[in-house]
Amino acid sequence: DYRPGSPFRFRMAQADYREALRALEAATSSFVVILGERLFFVVNESQQKRTEMEPAVTITVPVPEPVNPQELVALVGAVQQSLAIEKAGWDSQRNVVVFRDRISKIVPARQLFEDLLRPKAEVELEIEFLEVARSDLTGFGLSLPASFPAVSLTRILNNIPAIPSGIAGLGIFGGGQSLFGIGLANAELFASMTRSSGQTLLRSQIRSLDGQPATFHAGEKFPILTSGYFGPADFSDGQVYTPPPSFTFEDLGLTLKATPRVHGAEDVSLDLEAEFKVLGAEAVNGIPVISNRKLSSKVRLQQGQWALVSGLMALNEARSISGIAGVATLPLIGPLLRRNDTTRENREVILLLKPRLLRLPPDQAATRTLRIGSETRPLTPL
Repeated sequence: DYRPGSPFRFRMAQADYREALRALEAATSSFVVILGERLFFVVNESQQKRTEMEPAVTITVPVPEPVNPQELVALVGAVQQSLAIEKAGWDSQRNVVVFRDRISKIVPARQLFEDLLRPKAEVELEIEFLEVARSDLTGFGLSLPASFPAVSLTRILNNIPAIPSGIAGLGIFGGGQSLFGIGLANAELFASMTRSSGQTLLRSQIRSLDGQPATFHAGEKFPILTSGYFGPADFSDGQVYTPPPSFTFEDLGLTLKATPRVHGAEDVSLDLEAEFKVLGAEAVNGIPVISNRKLSSKVRLQQGQWALVSGLMALNEARSISGIAGVATLPLIGPLLRRNDTTRENREVILLLKPRLLRLPPDQAATRTLRIGSETRPLTPL
């Protein structure tokens, strides 16, 4: 039922058989249906003939593992809507996508879907964490006891049992017929200084895909008592049950969570969540207090550029005096007759990051050109 048109002469030079058949289809308003290696039909172009004669095929496209279900559903929907594919589905057990339609649509649909499945951009983050801590503890003065036992030494032989530390530990005063001694056995004249410093430098590299979070932890897990029995430990009847203590493990050290997002071939934005935990000097009911520093930020950097994303400087100074009331606060000689303690702590924390692109995003890579024809005359694969 082929209806030929008016006779005409067709000539092409420097073209292969595919290009010649494409040009012949356009010149004669027809399309070719392949039947075998040496046989094909030539059919007049119409929507009805396309539906009747063009073969319908079903293809399966394997999906790589890193693609999550939400992204896969979006990709299948984009291909199906852009090329008006009749049927499309996803086999979650075998992890393949199935397309079914005329062959003139299926071939470009497969090529488009494979292009969209190109791997995401990959980013490598170089991390440097620096902590410097210094501590100075100084103390000087005269440490006197809070109470002074007074002993009458007028009749020393009768008072020897009442002398707490012997005559050598007494300050003696008086004269004539009365003689007294004050116990100074625990008095101490001291001067001390303690200085300590420490530095911590962490260097690491983590890799992540565009939009996928990466977590880094450098430290240790410390057991924290959450419940326990603090009653008497000895029971005569043996009928009281003592529950065992329970613990939770707290991550100490540096915990960093970074989600990179690539913008073009140069810029990378980072969603950062950093937390730094150390054991404090205090404890409540035997449970240590944990010092916590937390950062939540978003930055945009160029690849290969170092950036200081976080910094903290803490300076603590504490002074305490102890002595005899009234004497410890005397001008000039007061500091010499009391205990003087000074504690200084200085801590600096710095977090540096540098992103580096390992793989460009799909929109920056060269893509294939798909020739699918017009809406009414799609190109039949040859």
